[in-house]
Amino acid sequence: HLIEDLSRSHRIFLACEASSPVDKQRLRSLERLCAGVAVVPLTRRWRLIRLARAVLRRQPLLNGCYMSSVLRRAVQRCVRENRIDLVHVEHAHMAAYLDALDTGRPFKRLLALHNVGPVMFRGAFAVEDRPLKKLEALLDWLLASHWEGRACRRFDKCVVFSEDDRRGVLSLAPGLDVQVVKYGFKLRAFPLLPPTPQSAETLYIGKMSYAPNRDGARYFCRSILPLILAQRPDARLNVVGLSPPDDLGSGLPAGAVNTVGFVDDALSWYRRSAVVLVPLRAGSGVRGKILESMALGRPVVSTSLGCEGIDAVHGRDLLIADTPRAFADSVLRLLSDADLWCHIASHGRRFVEEHHRWDDIAHGMEQLYEEMAQPPAR
Repeated sequence: HLIEDLSRSHRIFLACEASSPVDKQRLRSLERLCAGVAVVPLTRRWRLIRLARAVLRRQPLLNGCYMSSVLRRAVQRCVRENRIDLVHVEHAHMAAYLDALDTGRPFKRLLALHNVGPVMFRGAFAVEDRPLKKLEALLDWLLASHWEGRACRRFDKCVVFSEDDRRGVLSLAPGLDVQVVKYGFKLRAFPLLPPTPQSAETLYIGKMSYAPNRDGARYFCRSILPLILAQRPDARLNVVGLSPPDDLGSGLPAGAVNTVGFVDDALSWYRRSAVVLVPLRAGSGVRGKILESMALGRPVVSTSLGCEGIDAVHGRDLLIADTPRAFADSVLRLLSDADLWCHIASHGRRFVEEHHRWDDIAHGMEQLYEEMAQPPAR
């Protein structure tokens, strides 16, 4: 959406990696918007060498996963052949490509951080149950604590998406120019779904290879769902997202948990589900899935940590619960009280309309770019 809006008055060059044929197919829609697009396949080949190289450079292992000499050359070629005024780097692990931009030509540098690395990796380490992944999270935590602050200081400005993350970045790099920008949505892409008064289905959505999402799913299935089933035996959990754990339904009645896995479009699962669940106990950043659910008119039950960075009001825009009993009771209330369901659903949608409108956010980002690219006053 940002590229689409900016392309009306700016020339944009996009350099990125794609991990699947689907990624490359979707990126084709951006080719008509950009003056140039360089897409490099991201493969697992030489992964161990890339990880070792990251450690030797005292960078997080995640950086190593995204190291590509092909992309580095594409970035260098783009900057060398075009007059670039500003470079926007998305995610801290892509900041390692900043060295490729040092061609002697002046331009401004902006880094968009969707998570604070040390906070994210510390949370992943706390809840990870796979030994090798836990070791990887520990290394990433230690390395990011050393590297991320130094990386941020190489940029003229950092953009984050919540005050919590702003404080986190400033703890790594005091005095840094950090600006908070809200997430935004083009609401025409998020239709207000009709109510589901007869449904007892709930939805948990997220990439399950990410440890906090796996932990949240297991926490709900082991500690919360049995409390719900005791009063609503017809309740059902749909788990949508890449690589769901195989043991989510263990010890529960048959059919209580439906592990859907990856889907191209989650709208049909939102449509059939009465409540969206965010039982997270670790992690960093703003959960776009909460705002997405609210925009679609689906009530959300979240932990306090899960909705960090979102200024929604408990009891009006969503429900917040931090113990298994409170979480279960919140879900049961929404499944049985049609008036409460409609109240939360309508206010959640209104909250997104009032505070996360895409047009306002895109305009603010464009102003930010233009201010940065202006030559200094004499």
